[in-house]
Amino acid sequence: MARMKFMNTEIDNLTMVETLEEIERIIKKNECAYVVTPNVDHIVQLETNKELQDVYANATLILTDGKPLLWIAKWYKTPKKEKISGSDLFPLLCKLSAKRGYKMYFLGAAEGVAAKAAENLCKKYPGLQVVGTYHFGLPEISLRCY
Repeated sequence: MARMKFMNTEIDNLTMVETLEEIERIIKKNECAYVVTPNVDHIVQLETNKELQDVYANATLILTDGKPLLWIAKWYKTPKKEKISGSDLFPLLCKLSAKRGYKMYFLGAAEGVAAKAAENLCKKYPGLQVVGTYHFGLPEISLRCY
């Protein structure tokens, strides 16, 4: 993998296709892992936010979320291959998961949001298996889609 130093963090310099391939490798390893998608706000916060620094230090993948980061990288003469935002990546992960039989678990900030997202995505991606949802407060009823 092509991790590069970028300002106050590192970035995995991947295309969307390469990102999906890497996520499949991570899934097959069956290890605890997570992906972060820094934007300009994260880059600024990484200067002083110790908790966020720790999150990034332990991330399995660090992607480039936002055109401004691509412009900055080009200006620093360290161009990135592609912008990979979480909002672009997520539907592709749902599609991949439905196709391959991977299971997903959704987190939501407000009651009912994750469950509604799971319901809508299961309709959009037949075969998607959502094994549960949670909102930041109380667990929601598990929802399974087959």
